[in-house]
Amino acid sequence: MNKEPFDPTWNYFPRTLLIYVIPLGGVATCLALPTAGLWADFWVAAIWGLFIPWWNIRDPQSRAWAFKDYHNRDVYYPTISLWHGAAWVLCLHFSSSPWVAALCFFTVFMLYDAFLLRYRILSVYALPLQLVERGAPATLVGFGLGWWAYVSLGLFLNHLFGGAGLAGIAAGSILMIAPAQLGLEWLKRRSVERLSIRKVAVVGSGWAGLHAIKWLRAEGLEVACFEAGPRVGGVWAYTPDRSGGVALSTRATSSKHFLHASDYPFPQQTPDFPYHHQVLSYLDSYAQQFDLKTSIRFNTRVSAIRKAGWRWRLDLRQSGGVRSSRTFDAVVICAGPHQSPRLDPGRHPLFRRFPGEVMHAGDYKNSSSWIPGERVLVVGAGESAADIVSEAAQSGAHVYWSSRHGQWFADRNIGPFPADHFAAIGIRTLLGRFFLFEHLIRRLIIGPFIDLAWGRGGHGIPEWEPSAPYLHQFVNKSRDAVLEFYRGRVSPRRAPTAILGKRVFFQKGDPAEVDRIVLATGYEPGWEMLGGTSRNLFKLVFDVEDPTLACVGFVRPVLGSIPSLAELQARWLAQVWSGKSVLPAAPRRRTIAHYDREQKSRHLLDSSRLGVLVDQEVYASMLASFVGAEVPWLRLLFTDFQAFRA
Repeated sequence: MNKEPFDPTWNYFPRTLLIYVIPLGGVATCLALPTAGLWADFWVAAIWGLFIPWWNIRDPQSRAWAFKDYHNRDVYYPTISLWHGAAWVLCLHFSSSPWVAALCFFTVFMLYDAFLLRYRILSVYALPLQLVERGAPATLVGFGLGWWAYVSLGLFLNHLFGGAGLAGIAAGSILMIAPAQLGLEWLKRRSVERLSIRKVAVVGSGWAGLHAIKWLRAEGLEVACFEAGPRVGGVWAYTPDRSGGVALSTRATSSKHFLHASDYPFPQQTPDFPYHHQVLSYLDSYAQQFDLKTSIRFNTRVSAIRKAGWRWRLDLRQSGGVRSSRTFDAVVICAGPHQSPRLDPGRHPLFRRFPGEVMHAGDYKNSSSWIPGERVLVVGAGESAADIVSEAAQSGAHVYWSSRHGQWFADRNIGPFPADHFAAIGIRTLLGRFFLFEHLIRRLIIGPFIDLAWGRGGHGIPEWEPSAPYLHQFVNKSRDAVLEFYRGRVSPRRAPTAILGKRVFFQKGDPAEVDRIVLATGYEPGWEMLGGTSRNLFKLVFDVEDPTLACVGFVRPVLGSIPSLAELQARWLAQVWSGKSVLPAAPRRRTIAHYDREQKSRHLLDSSRLGVLVDQEVYASMLASFVGAEVPWLRLLFTDFQAFRA
């Protein structure tokens, strides 16, 4: 099946067949055939198939130790256990001897797992990354031969010597499960890494940095934070004379309900989507509330981070030019990887030919620079680009808006309510567990409704028609700029391909004469302090090779907020570094990171070079489970419906 890699339903029908139809069909066949004398065999196989996976993946922290795991929002499919029992009973019923039945069972489940691997339903964490990267056949041979040989032999011996009553079923199940579970426990001990950190450096004091300081100190760690500016707030601290950060009119695109810390809400009078000065005031108040500034050295830039033995050395430069260095057990970078503009107009083979002004979006600060009647080209379709387009159009300029790819747009509000309340409600976690209902609802109901009401992509502009389904690509919440298109002040274009004088040519659309070009094309990935390189991160937090280096606060949700995820990342980080939680060992981390990237490529169309786009609800639920803060949706549904509804 050759589908686009970002199609989230590419394996829907195989998944339904393998996970539900075949197991339930097998049970129905057993009920229809004269197999009543084999039900003891059925229950031993089913109990094995239920207990071993469930026991080893029930705790989110230990899922990575499981020999194999299933992708389904942290839930094991109980129907697979029924398939174990039904397949064994059917093999016994149709075979001439127990030996043939065992061989048949072995073959059936080797083929079954081959299809699970083929359709990305099954992950095998206990294998080296080099073997997993060779594909499904190598993965199947690496774990399946020994695994299913053990299971087949155990069921064969139980059939010959096991009892038929409840005691016999219990004894047979225990005799099969105990040796395997002991082996898995031994494997866990070999596959765990427990860290014990005392001194931690935090780089940056924006949202993520403040969360990191707070939660690291809560776990008893010694924390020193280094902030290049004179105050907390990071990009939310408006600086009219410095590139980067917010513009004068910047307003949050995530609602305050997804921005504030879990234990410190915004003041009640704050609007749903606060302006940058309100966010900055909140961050300053948050730092005061928890006495975080005592751990921060302001006006101190980290110029280099490098490993010195088993510790980290930070080279520091104060605003007065004084240089120093300090060593720490661990470092968490919260400054964001986006420091250097992706395109240098002076060197770019296309934009260096333009005779007019070329500026980066990071240099844009307010709307006073626009000249009524001037022609402006804005390149990029992110939220910064949308804000610039909106302000330029409202100032009387005519704007050509260029996007290389298609883009989804959404309003901040649905009626009087913030839109992110509807896109990230907890019920999505439930819907995603069964039959991929969530994806089908998006594809078959929500997507067509948006197309009907606002046009494809939430805008109906042919040049920007998105390739990915709704909520499987970044959603731009600055939709005011799209309204300027409806008013005739903005002309959409695809990517520019050539420039001749002030005349710009595009992939789609007529060429245009422009007076100014604004490049809202993002930043180069990586941190200058680490030599400009990006890192392979385990669960987008810990360095895969060295978990004493971590990054917090740069994942970007499709719809949601970065700060809410940063707080959960910081809580997990603090628990791991304090020794309260553990990580899988490096070989297992590499394999898990590989599977995570593979799954994401089928689920999200991520144009960021760092691969930082995530689904807010899925990623937040995973992090919450790591720190024991997950919402028990199913339990609430049956025990406290009022809390569930709230």
